[in-house]
Amino acid sequence: MHYSVPSNFDIEKHLEQYPLEEWWPQSAIKDFCPDKLHYVLSLPIEIPSNNKDLKHRNGFVPINSTALKNAIGNEYKHYLDYLVNTGVFDGGNNQYRNGIHSRMYRYTKEYRQGFRTVEVKKTFSFTYKKEITKLEEERLRELDSKIGKHLIKQFNKDLLKMDLEGAESYMRSTFLKGVREVGFLNLKNRVIEVNNLNRQDPTAKEKLTPREKKLLKFYTNLHAAMKIADGNFYHGFDTVSGRFHSSLTNLKKELRNFLTYGGESLYEVDLKNSQMWFSLLLLDREFYGKKRVRGAKFSISPSSMFIDKGIPNVIDANIPSTKAKITFKRLSIHNVLSNEIFQCLPNVFSNVMLQDILKDIDNEDVVHYRNVVLEGKLYDYLLDRYEEKTGRKDMDRGKMKKVMFTILFSENEKETKGRETMKAMKIREQREAAKDLFRSCFPTVMRLFEYIKQENHRLLACLLQAIEAHVLLNKVCGRIKRERPAMPLFTVHDSILTTEMNKDYLVRVVREECLRLTGYTPRAEPNLLHPGKLEMPFKTAA
Repeated sequence: MHYSVPSNFDIEKHLEQYPLEEWWPQSAIKDFCPDKLHYVLSLPIEIPSNNKDLKHRNGFVPINSTALKNAIGNEYKHYLDYLVNTGVFDGGNNQYRNGIHSRMYRYTKEYRQGFRTVEVKKTFSFTYKKEITKLEEERLRELDSKIGKHLIKQFNKDLLKMDLEGAESYMRSTFLKGVREVGFLNLKNRVIEVNNLNRQDPTAKEKLTPREKKLLKFYTNLHAAMKIADGNFYHGFDTVSGRFHSSLTNLKKELRNFLTYGGESLYEVDLKNSQMWFSLLLLDREFYGKKRVRGAKFSISPSSMFIDKGIPNVIDANIPSTKAKITFKRLSIHNVLSNEIFQCLPNVFSNVMLQDILKDIDNEDVVHYRNVVLEGKLYDYLLDRYEEKTGRKDMDRGKMKKVMFTILFSENEKETKGRETMKAMKIREQREAAKDLFRSCFPTVMRLFEYIKQENHRLLACLLQAIEAHVLLNKVCGRIKRERPAMPLFTVHDSILTTEMNKDYLVRVVREECLRLTGYTPRAEPNLLHPGKLEMPFKTAA
């Protein structure tokens, strides 16, 4: 196993300068292990690379003492104390709160110049143990027994490989393009300084230079690729949505083209526009356990779906029995919505306001939204409307995709109170413009989305992710586990990776299970992952 440590840290020289006899309790010296020291040294680099939410904590990284004790033993504290006392770790952030967050550490300035990999003969498993409810704990155990052990098994076969040389060459030729490099830890320190300056002074406009942004992107992705190349995998379930996170979910999409399994290229099958596709369930009365309202203006029968002549009807004429169809009640029974964030849903879904929205669920704009999503043309449709409305062509499909995520994930706009910074005002205006565009095209859909988000703006996104995880992990991967247990299988949220001989079977299972659970057949096609599919510049970075 390989771990990342500061490039200027020489363990032998350091031990010679700071001998254990002077810095360690005599009774603990016999338990000292260089592998354990290198492992502890890697934590301030490894932990943030696995959890991007930790990057704005002034460089300090929470290190869970219970997890560290489980990994290397009772003497874990001696390693931390030794590194703090000898000037390698800065342990000055003592914001430890029992049961809330762990003590935090970071490298001192001397050791923020770069990193290198070292081989550690003994492997260690470092995991956080978050406080979760009994229902969530039961749900995680259920996921682990049903599908988790099977997904983890794929990483333990030592067949998944990363062409690190090819990946690094691609990243240098695309991310850097001749940019002069600086050390990763030094760059990370620069990011911390910028964030601190902007927080301390609301009028400050300090920001990373384009060069620094390219370098940060390069190092972040290089480190993720290095860990896979070294066989340093991590995996686990999200306690909120039940998503399966692994070393692959943290890897940039383009770099998946440098993966192989047993020497074979991989194929990726993904659900196109998955979040929008699963949002169609929320536009179905059956999801809430409601029957069709009499006197509704439109029928949802196949013959009435032709709202836009340019978009053919893609509703399945032979919709299967609703016995297996996803509903809020069935998700609750199976503990899919076990996290505390979903506890408000019973009240939300029984509210009078929802009943009022559901009366308009057959409106023309809802039927139109369903059509463009099922056809995979939502982004293109919104892009055309944007150009018509503004007369500008400064938006592309990629930017429009970000607009949709803004609509799904950001807060409902509230009345501005007090002074507002220029940056906050610009962000607010961008969100308002994006939402105004969507609202003008699909007013009833927007009304429903904003209603679900009114108490907690994360609720809509988490609900859609929980449905996605239920369909692709429990149902699709669960069926594959039963029918083809030896089949290579790697998941990246709304994508599943496998080998060539299994790709057609995978596509069939994805389509059949999605149709059975939602009533709609998704757009899912196998996509070959190979470096030859990437556009490589003619000149690489020097």
